[in-house]
Amino acid sequence: MQLVMNNGPSIAPAFTYSTSGSKTNTTTMTFGYSSSSECASITTIASWSATISAGVTNATTSTTTGSSTSIPANSYLCWQLKVTAVGGSNLNFLYDSTTNNSNINTPTITVPEFGLALLGLALVAPLVARRRLPRWLQRFAGAKPR
Repeated sequence: MQLVMNNGPSIAPAFTYSTSGSKTNTTTMTFGYSSSSECASITTIASWSATISAGVTNATTSTTTGSSTSIPANSYLCWQLKVTAVGGSNLNFLYDSTTNNSNINTPTITVPEFGLALLGLALVAPLVARRRLPRWLQRFAGAKPR
């Protein structure tokens, strides 16, 4: 099965975060996929840099670029934050709270579904079988068709 990421400026990945501490860091954020669950090698769907400030609540950073991407079967979605410039120590991400949360809003993910085509086949198969069954019986069993 293959996933299709419908990605664009209005639905690009966004990172909402809450922090505590007293320092600011510059971070590169990468959203993509990998063939391994460890995400050792990420194929990038979207990547951007942002300054993550300390002491903010529900701040958001996102990219404005993106395109539709097909993700191969058996791949893992990956999200990576890499600090590229350290303003000092003591920057903490807050999470697991309704008032101070950190989360990623991914692009729309579409899973192609072929169930509707199989429904059509399920409706037509008995009609074809009913029509061909008498001929089949006559040929192999010597019975006469009705």
